[in-house]
Amino acid sequence: MSKKNAKPKIAVVGDIILDKYSYGKVERISPEAPIQILNVKNEEFKPGGAGNTAANLTTLGAEVDLFGVVGDDHSKDILLKELKRFKINSKIIVDKQRPTIVKQRAIAQHQQLIRIDYETNDNLKDHHIKEIKESFNKSNKYDAIIISDYQKGMVTKELVDYLKSTSIPVFVDTKTKDKDMYKGVFAITPNITECTLMMNMSSSDDLKAAERMSKDLDTNVLLTRSEKGIALFKKGKKKPELFETVAKDIADVTGAGDTVVATFVFFYALGENLEVCTELANKAAGISVSKIGCYQVKVDEIMEGEKEE
Repeated sequence: MSKKNAKPKIAVVGDIILDKYSYGKVERISPEAPIQILNVKNEEFKPGGAGNTAANLTTLGAEVDLFGVVGDDHSKDILLKELKRFKINSKIIVDKQRPTIVKQRAIAQHQQLIRIDYETNDNLKDHHIKEIKESFNKSNKYDAIIISDYQKGMVTKELVDYLKSTSIPVFVDTKTKDKDMYKGVFAITPNITECTLMMNMSSSDDLKAAERMSKDLDTNVLLTRSEKGIALFKKGKKKPELFETVAKDIADVTGAGDTVVATFVFFYALGENLEVCTELANKAAGISVSKIGCYQVKVDEIMEGEKEE
């Protein structure tokens, strides 16, 4: 690695989610309705959304500042505790008018039964955008910025324009159809569905859609293609570089996209070129999907795969 002993500093800005997992057994059907009854044995909480991206980064070895908004509720307290566990520097704003976003998953025998969401997608208020800008300005310079846009209202055009104006490389992981506000960022990392919806094209034309996205937005595109692996479209080039999937056993794809963008940006911040960053992100994704829930991959696990080859 170009900066082998360095600890990159990365800002993550976006929709922060608390992931709740309820594990148990299903042994009977409810007499109230034709549904399964989950007898919960244990529960756990993890940072989700932008929080999962931040957790992936600190697990890899980065110093991370996380910018976002949560509600003034019990879920916020749990979330802040989890962020502290991952040694993430919280730059979070509390908004009493909105809830902390929670995604609760019920799991039995390694199978997800249902997901229950508590959320809002109201746009961030102007005074909160101002607070985030002021907090960002007071921080030391970052090696990279990741925008994690789950369309829950945190990421606005004003905020994106501000982040693009900092001259720091901006990487975008987004679920929005409004691609135009991301024109000129350093890189964008959609999956097939996100890419083809943004470009209004068929999912079977994912490579053409990614090529057009790279041209229209004047940016690098890292297209995650599930079992087909990852395609890297470098700005100004038509032909992509294709990386076949390395996943052997797929247990859960939850959070895999966060793992990809975190790994890609982490190694870029260390000075690696885009091809190497993509290869390592692909390996990290293969490890992530072999685990249940959001799993944070370690550098040693990625490099172990390198040695085996």
